[in-house]
Amino acid sequence: MANAVNNLNYEIAFVQTSPSNMDSFRYRHIKRDNKTYAQLVTLDGDQQEIIQRDNLVSYFQLDSRAFTLNSGNIVDALPAVIRSNFNKLAENYDFIPLGKSRVAGRFVDTIRIVPKDDFRYQYLVLLMKKTAYYCVAICLTGMVNYLISFV
Repeated sequence: MANAVNNLNYEIAFVQTSPSNMDSFRYRHIKRDNKTYAQLVTLDGDQQEIIQRDNLVSYFQLDSRAFTLNSGNIVDALPAVIRSNFNKLAENYDFIPLGKSRVAGRFVDTIRIVPKDDFRYQYLVLLMKKTAYYCVAICLTGMVNYLISFV
């Protein structure tokens, strides 16, 4: 999965929800000439745009001064599990396959990622079969569940 996230060209729209908020985003990722280009745009409320040009990530927001950081990727609003090294995660999490399903017309494998202790969140991930990329990731915190949907 991490390979697909980092090396494929794709565009996703996703929504993060909590009891008090719902935010929509669009994320575009392009790998060209061994360089990464990406864009994360808010689709609701105040407009914010984050642009990655290889190892430079620039932030643009209305009524704020733009700035640029050295970074290998955009991390804002994207769930950490997306870029995770699953071999490393296995030290602290168990992966429980829950079977196959169909979501938004796409065939997916459903996997529950459960922490081995009480100090980490658990996730429910629906993984698209053709691309090895997420269709839906749900962070189960125990108190609030965050739904991150990818279309």
